[in-house]
Amino acid sequence: MRNNFQNNSSGNPFESSGDGYDFQALLKKFMAKWYLFLIFPALGFGITYIVNDILFSQYRVESSVLIGDFGKENMNSVLFENFGPQTGTNLENEIGILSSFGLHARTLQGLDFNVSISEKNLLGDELDLYRAGPVNVNLDLNKPYVANATLILSVTDEGVFLETEGESYTIYNPVSKTYSYNDGKLKTKLKDGVPSSTPFGSLTFSIIDQQFRGELIVRFRPTHDLVLDYLHAVSFAEPLNESTIIKLSMVSSSPEKAKVYLSALMNQYIQEELDQANQTAENIVNFIDSQLTGITDSLNHIENRLENYRTNNQIFDLSSEGASIYGRLADLEQEKAILDMNLRYYNTLNEYVQEEKFEELMVPSLAGVTEPVLNQLVSKVLEQQGKLSTLRLALTKDNSRLKNEEEKLRIVIRSLKENLKNLLINTKAQSGDLERRIAKVNAEVSSLPATERRLLSIQRKFTINEGIYNYLLQRRAESAISKAATKSQNNILDEPRIMETVFPKRQHNLAIGIIAGLMIPGLFIFLKDFFRTKVESISDVKKYFSFPVIGNVPKSKVNGELAVYNFPKSHVTESYRSIRANFKYLFPERDMKTIYVTSAQPKDGKTFTAVNLASIFALSGKKTVIVGVDLRKPRLHESFNMSNKVGLTSYLIGQNSYEEVVTATEYENLYVVLAGPIPPNPAELILTQKFRTFVAALHEQFDTIIFDTPPMGVVAETLDIMSLCDAGLFVVRQNQTSLEAMEACKDTLDKTNSPALYIVYNDCDDVRSGYASGYYGDESESKSKKLIKDPA
Repeated sequence: MRNNFQNNSSGNPFESSGDGYDFQALLKKFMAKWYLFLIFPALGFGITYIVNDILFSQYRVESSVLIGDFGKENMNSVLFENFGPQTGTNLENEIGILSSFGLHARTLQGLDFNVSISEKNLLGDELDLYRAGPVNVNLDLNKPYVANATLILSVTDEGVFLETEGESYTIYNPVSKTYSYNDGKLKTKLKDGVPSSTPFGSLTFSIIDQQFRGELIVRFRPTHDLVLDYLHAVSFAEPLNESTIIKLSMVSSSPEKAKVYLSALMNQYIQEELDQANQTAENIVNFIDSQLTGITDSLNHIENRLENYRTNNQIFDLSSEGASIYGRLADLEQEKAILDMNLRYYNTLNEYVQEEKFEELMVPSLAGVTEPVLNQLVSKVLEQQGKLSTLRLALTKDNSRLKNEEEKLRIVIRSLKENLKNLLINTKAQSGDLERRIAKVNAEVSSLPATERRLLSIQRKFTINEGIYNYLLQRRAESAISKAATKSQNNILDEPRIMETVFPKRQHNLAIGIIAGLMIPGLFIFLKDFFRTKVESISDVKKYFSFPVIGNVPKSKVNGELAVYNFPKSHVTESYRSIRANFKYLFPERDMKTIYVTSAQPKDGKTFTAVNLASIFALSGKKTVIVGVDLRKPRLHESFNMSNKVGLTSYLIGQNSYEEVVTATEYENLYVVLAGPIPPNPAELILTQKFRTFVAALHEQFDTIIFDTPPMGVVAETLDIMSLCDAGLFVVRQNQTSLEAMEACKDTLDKTNSPALYIVYNDCDDVRSGYASGYYGDESESKSKKLIKDPA
């Protein structure tokens, strides 16, 4: 019977197709390794739990500052219309101030951060033991010391030792602010509580926990280097919408240290803003004090003269006419004195502006000068100069933001200079007018008696100086009160507090550990399946061949290749009975006379299959012969423990007769034709007419002929034998047959008009349930005392 089975018939019970990747087979592999999906998640959970316990936690510490809208009133004045739209305090500037190098440097100068003590975990991570370490080290920062090096502090029963970790170190000189680099290692022994001058610096070591034994990490850091670290460590969140709240945050393994630093930074920021505001009041007080010094001396001198004159001349009060003149003259001179003081202020202010001594400016209102425009201008100069002083610490001189602020200051100064020029002109004019009025009143004084005129002159000077003195005292008190009442426009809204644990995310990590534990075996199984080169399931066969699978032969634990005779109730024997029955089902009208057995490559079990298939036909009463036509690597003789000196090749070359090569075995109805000696030209012998005559003779004598042919994927003789057969069996061995060899055979078969061809899936491990497991196989196979290798 000749037929092409490259396309399955849907009515055939043995056929199946499998296009694409077989996810069902992959799922079965997952299920077969179900225990891995329990073990690995448990391991992942356990490892993650341990790692979480080893890792030092990183915390996010957060605080917030409320920025006041100081300067908004001044900025909205018509005097500053050239500045464009204003919205009060520039939050970007305030963030620039908070992130400036100078502010951080001044903050760190007030903290004890130059010496750090930390411990290491098993992974090499460090935990800063800020104010919580078992030891304490105080360093004299005014003397040279080893800077930025990792120092190992060992506390042992023999003593406490400090040494450098590397082979080099750096000495920092705080006086010259220079570094010197040195090679080698340093080591010294420390004494508890005793100030010592060591190679590492002048330091005092003390043990807090007397029970502690172990190693710690010590570092000495110059403030300049610390500033760079904390500049990068502190983050600022700009407010949204119209809010003026700036949030500051740090991530640190030492939350207490982070809270101390953020608190100190905010306090330093607010204190500097307060100091800047107080500086104006301080300048006013200093100015008034300088004026009071001269007035006090003059007042004391005139008071003494007045007292002496009254005593010597026995005159104590003025006449009514003298009192009237005195009153008018005192008022005019009091007004003149105030104008003269304002004039001195304007001249002093003008001098400061011309020399750009903006930090010494005084707000006019605090100095007793009631000029609203001048007050606005001076206040704006002070505010703008304060911003610039801070921004210059944080920004480069070419920064556009800094240039913009400098331009604003120049505009205000131009306005201030113009205003001062006008004030000086007007004040001098007013002073000249008062002098003329005073001269007129003085002319009236000449009509008074000489004694009274002299008393009036002394008393007038006394009254003027007393009035100015009282006025200055009042202004000084007001300035002192103003200074005391000054408060920062910015306020700490939230003190630093721990917001969350940034690292490790313990619950998250545990979940990842479990997921990874599930993925690792799954990925391993998938990749192993994806990149494998051997057949692992029947679905692999169906991807390459559309031929029906006629039988599955399970793994054999039997001893020898004659499983059918030696173990008649084994799973292997049952599988060959199934193949024989399937042949009867497929070809009910006729017997299959000749069947060839081949494979894709050696060791797939074709000889084992041929021998046992022949045996199962012989047991059914059919006279069967198995012919070894694998002339290159014959193995058939080994299955029957025969000599291979006489066989098919010796017949084909005329050395032996037909009767001599057809040999009866010890089993009824089973005959064998061995391959014989290996010839130099096996392919040519198969093509001879004598071989065809030999096959015809076998047809006359036997009911069933089984050909043990060479592997199809290796040599071409099988293709020549196929034309002489009614059907064929292609043996595929699980975990042995290569996918590449099957691909080659597929290409060959696609080009060949092959007879009915069926697949025998050999050495498989997933079909035992189909062959009466626990009824035949388990009991019979357990009698085998010796396990052998899987049949090849």
